[in-house]
Amino acid sequence: MLKQFSHSLLTSEELVIIAERFIQAVNASRLKDILENRIKKTTEASNVLSESLNEGLSSVHASRVQQADLLRDDAFQAFKYGVLSSSYRSEPSIKQAGERLVEIVRKRGFSLYNLGYIAQSEAMRSLVYDLERYSNEISHAGVADLLVEMLNSHEHFDKVYHEKTTEEIKNETPQVVVWKTELSKQITLFLNHVELLEEDKEEGVNKLVETLNSIINDMMEQAKERKQTA
Repeated sequence: MLKQFSHSLLTSEELVIIAERFIQAVNASRLKDILENRIKKTTEASNVLSESLNEGLSSVHASRVQQADLLRDDAFQAFKYGVLSSSYRSEPSIKQAGERLVEIVRKRGFSLYNLGYIAQSEAMRSLVYDLERYSNEISHAGVADLLVEMLNSHEHFDKVYHEKTTEEIKNETPQVVVWKTELSKQITLFLNHVELLEEDKEEGVNKLVETLNSIINDMMEQAKERKQTA
């Protein structure tokens, strides 16, 4: 059964993130075509809200966020090319490890550094999660130090962006409020559609519901941690 959650507990940024994760889950499911129109509307609202958040950056925060983003872009590129380089080595164990890591990076996107701030953060979180299971390959490929640099730059960006978000929570612009409301509406309509598919026992819906519930639990836990550290 699909879990219900209070959208009001999430910041505008967190609402964009949960929408992005829902969209990724649908695109990876068997119900992609059935939910295409609903996901399209959710994507549109998410994109506009994300743009509105970025437009609301103060000049000081904008500069800090941009600098932190450039650092993590460079760190990701360094890790990516390190992995690619290892896949061409003559030593079989290094080559094999490199080839496996290349596939993992490719899955999340060789050009993920070109994504918007929020979408890139989500893609990098997914990449880091994927890489946690391949410590041996990372060691054999000789990219452990590059991974540490990428992780540090990612954490630094999240810290800087969180500081910006905390400031904006206190004084959200009218445009952000409008589009947060719209995205919340689209998410509700999307989840209602999934519930109908669940009632009809549509093939593949149980797996999608399981994924969506996991996302909801994770985002609610993050919101709880944010409030505790505020």
